[in-house]
Amino acid sequence: MRKEYEYQGEGYYLKFQEGEDGLQVTACGGRVSLVQVPETVEGIAVTGIAKKAFLSRKHIRELILPRTIKRIED
Repeated sequence: MRKEYEYQGEGYYLKFQEGEDGLQVTACGGRVSLVQVPETVEGIAVTGIAKKAFLSRKHIRELILPRTIKRIED
């Protein structure tokens, strides 16, 4: 089983799961229009966005991704 992590932003949270080469965003919660994905969580690089990670988050108007992102699933 892969370890899960959580990051608290200003008015939102992101959930992550360990992948082959770093962390992958798996979920987002909160009701804000701006979400910024961090470069690292607990010293581990954030390298991907999972399918449906931002599903039904219609209030998000701006998503800031770090340079460490290598994959965004459909």
